[in-house]
Amino acid sequence: MFKNIKINLKKILAVSLATATLCAAGCGKKELPDFDYAAEDLSSYVTLPDLGSYTREGVVAEYEKAIKEAETPDSYIIGGGSYFDFYVTAYIKNGEDFDKYEKFCHETYGFPVSGYRVLRDSKNADFDKCLMASVVSADEAAVQPRTLKNGKQFSFTLDIGADNTNADIAGKTLKFVITPVSYTAPLYDDAQLNVYTRKYFDGVSNKTTVEAGDGVFLSIIATANGAAIYTNTNAFLFVGENSIFPGFDEYLIGKKAGGSNFSVTFSEDAFTSDNNLFLANGKKVDFYINITKICDTKVLPENENFKTVWELKEYCALESFAKEYLYNAVFSAAKINSYPEDAYAVMEAEMRKQADDVMSSYRKYLEERLGDVSEEYVFDYMQKEIFGEETYDDIEDLIRGVVTGQMDYIIINNVLADELGVEYSYDEYAKDVQALVSSSADYEITVEEFESGMLGGKHYYYAYFLYDKIVEALADKVM
Repeated sequence: MFKNIKINLKKILAVSLATATLCAAGCGKKELPDFDYAAEDLSSYVTLPDLGSYTREGVVAEYEKAIKEAETPDSYIIGGGSYFDFYVTAYIKNGEDFDKYEKFCHETYGFPVSGYRVLRDSKNADFDKCLMASVVSADEAAVQPRTLKNGKQFSFTLDIGADNTNADIAGKTLKFVITPVSYTAPLYDDAQLNVYTRKYFDGVSNKTTVEAGDGVFLSIIATANGAAIYTNTNAFLFVGENSIFPGFDEYLIGKKAGGSNFSVTFSEDAFTSDNNLFLANGKKVDFYINITKICDTKVLPENENFKTVWELKEYCALESFAKEYLYNAVFSAAKINSYPEDAYAVMEAEMRKQADDVMSSYRKYLEERLGDVSEEYVFDYMQKEIFGEETYDDIEDLIRGVVTGQMDYIIINNVLADELGVEYSYDEYAKDVQALVSSSADYEITVEEFESGMLGGKHYYYAYFLYDKIVEALADKVM
């Protein structure tokens, strides 16, 4: 996500996923090494950086740097928190004509509206809706995000309320012609931040009817031609942000707790390939929603430091960044001194067997189609199929890379947990892994079978569950 951060964890998990694929293709249940990483003193195997050297000021500086280096494409869909620069020409309607309204114009070359934050100010909600949704008027129902391109103009109209404090425009219709100049994507979009913000509304008293700006807990099921294309049974959103799609939030306004249905037909290009609703493109989609709680966001009693949802989101964005950044910074700076010899030997032998089994499988597959093939050809084919962009010089390099990656993750997480005073028992692990197995398996599988699908088995998964506790402890220590 962040160009300036080397995220080792993502690489390790990618290798782990590939290892799981190898296991699925070529191994059954295995014997785990007797070495108990969680119980042993592993401090001699790794040298951690000085955790006291990480400061809040340093994290904030990296956060601001990451924002500046965030993706800036020429064609984009903006959302809450986006930094948006644009030229604007404003007109005010007089009778049947529109006259230029200079006070709102920024059209001189080199002087656009700069650093505009979408949805930053609730007073601009209608204006922001028209930036985000493909509409020509804020009064229109919107069902499609607006795709913007730098230099390509678009326009829309807004009806200004009669109670507006600017007498020139009160009760009038304004037309805005927008020319996008540049865009900086937020580090975290609204949907990602809502995972963090929802906890602040657990204790907020219920409202009976949804209004713009409210926080809403709900479940969403979307189907097309009878097949589910999107499901979220634990959703939370702020009404007006269009974090699902433009028009979804408008449907919620006026609704009470309980279930309801509506349908939307989307254009062929409504959603990009990375959107959860990509499969909705070109289809009529039936939505079933069940609202479980409606929250007033005008007051955030959980923490008086937050006066608005915007302030809360800014804090949650920094908190989310801090957790990811601190862990990866510490992990990258950790130096592995050595490995437990017996444990390494067992894991290496296991990985070697898996690699040999899968190589044999791919050789048979390729020879049936191509005839005789070289060892190098089979190895290259296997890497492309399983590891994607990961490349290794030879089979020994692959074995060594996967084994050390797994062991680094297990050892560093255990030592970090000890250093930070994180407590996590095997009883807690047993409950967590059982919950993971129950929620992720498409067929019946035991915990032991599940653990055997990953190199390092229960020791890997124990370290995996430690991760969330470690990032929390690191953020608490530094922030």
